[in-house]
Amino acid sequence: MTSLCGMKEKIYNFPNALTLLRMILVGVMWLFFFQHQNVIIGVVLAISLFTDFLDGFLARKLRQETKFGAKFDSLADNIQGISIIIWTPFLLKEMFFNNLAIISVAMSIAVASWLFAAIKFKRNPEFHLISNKIAMCVIGLFIVHALIFTYNQIFLYVAVVVGIATSAEEILITSTHEEIDENIKTFFQKN
Repeated sequence: MTSLCGMKEKIYNFPNALTLLRMILVGVMWLFFFQHQNVIIGVVLAISLFTDFLDGFLARKLRQETKFGAKFDSLADNIQGISIIIWTPFLLKEMFFNNLAIISVAMSIAVASWLFAAIKFKRNPEFHLISNKIAMCVIGLFIVHALIFTYNQIFLYVAVVVGIATSAEEILITSTHEEIDENIKTFFQKN
């Protein structure tokens, strides 16, 4: 694959293999979803979330960061995230329906943040914020815990607040930048 500066990117590397593994694991989770195997999905999701952390960490450590890898990672994140959103009302019915109002508010803010950036920048916003990583970690751990054991109301509130905070940061960045900067890590970062 050719990068913007004309040099070839090596897309066949270990971090990208981990991202591919994450996408395969999502397929595996879908198979167990149809069998209502919450515990297995929780364990596989925990492995998948770990590969999400590990692929980016190794890409930086091994100096194997590529534009392809960043986009591939975002695609895997989106597929996994959408899958979790679809599974939650079916696998965690009690948690979902007992907390429908706060989950709906958090999801609406997240969708509004994405739409605002997509409309303003005329493309899919691919933020790689520190707050996104924290939110995905907290929300992911909440979902894993709820699938394997049971949901904890306080943990749910923490996950919702962290999710809303990262969406708010995305809205702030979108509001204050003329172009999307995929390398920005936080609203407080100086340009």
